[in-house]
Amino acid sequence: MNTPIEGAILLAACRHEPGGPQLHNRPDHIDWNRVLNLARIHALTPSLARGLSPLGLDVPESIDHELHARTAAIAARNLRRVSELLTVTDLLKDAGVNAVPFKGPVLALQAYGNLASREFVDLDLLVPTSHVRAAAQVLGTAGYRMEPSLRDDVLQRLLRTDHEVLFVGPDGGLLELQWGLAARYFVMNPEAESMMRRAVSVEVGGRQLSVLTAEDLVLMLAIHAGKHLWERAAWVVDLDRVVRSMPSIDWSIVRERARRAHALRMARLSIAIAWRALAPTWVPHVSAALGRDPAADDIATRLVAAWFLPGERASRDEPSSTERDLFRLHDNGRDALRHLWRLAVTPSEADLGAIHLPQGFGWGYVPLRFGRLVTTRIRRG
Repeated sequence: MNTPIEGAILLAACRHEPGGPQLHNRPDHIDWNRVLNLARIHALTPSLARGLSPLGLDVPESIDHELHARTAAIAARNLRRVSELLTVTDLLKDAGVNAVPFKGPVLALQAYGNLASREFVDLDLLVPTSHVRAAAQVLGTAGYRMEPSLRDDVLQRLLRTDHEVLFVGPDGGLLELQWGLAARYFVMNPEAESMMRRAVSVEVGGRQLSVLTAEDLVLMLAIHAGKHLWERAAWVVDLDRVVRSMPSIDWSIVRERARRAHALRMARLSIAIAWRALAPTWVPHVSAALGRDPAADDIATRLVAAWFLPGERASRDEPSSTERDLFRLHDNGRDALRHLWRLAVTPSEADLGAIHLPQGFGWGYVPLRFGRLVTTRIRRG
């Protein structure tokens, strides 16, 4: 894999092996502004700041100053957000709403050991489907607004077809209220409420919060990144840190839960991407436990190669290539066809909000959904 030097520096800074990161080819010229920009795009600024010095490169003073200024700003924002998380979970608990935070600050603490080492923007809360409307009411009372604002009938339908609603807090921060890990048209979708029942308790800011078990956490990371076709390199660094910080992970459990969730290829893809991006020593053991998958290996090669292409976008594949990869992410052809069928007939939030159909005429959203998909495909060319 021929990675541009700026991307190679970013990945080298994120490697965490006992012998320290290595950069095999010493470059004559480095575009340091691009290194900073890639770190911003891939949400890896704190990792770059922590891992750059051991590479032994001649970093311009202005770049070093800017990098540490950005890292300090991220740390300050993270502290504000964890305070917000504690306030929100207290409000939900008082209202009898069971909420399990994941990603965001709890992942920073679980995998990295401190809030400043991982960049995140929004807060993610997993709640039972039956608690979503009560949670939305609590958030509304606390000054959060649903974005976009949804009619009650639309929200009720989304509980059956989607997996999340977005809220904007009083200070502009984002909070995602989720009752699943992916929209229902994704065949690979583990039982989120089972994950919640298995949750364990950890201390965050002097409070006890419920968080996902280690096995559910790695599966969640694989599915979340997979459904977005691994647009961000930060997601593989998260996985690497989770595996290192939780050596007791039972990979036979991960494999079985992934199989039941129709997400075994997604789990295998996460390991293949970790190998290509960071080459951690734990990969061979985990790969043997989950089983090799040539299709996942092929997808991983293309996705990692796309991270640092000219234009500095996380993914620059043509739509047809993206659709092909999403199709191939399924464990088998039958699951892939089920995904396409569900995608064609399951109305999205935009579909439900486009027109109001009276009770008993919900079937009318199916042709609307299909028509919108066809129109989008025609516009793509």
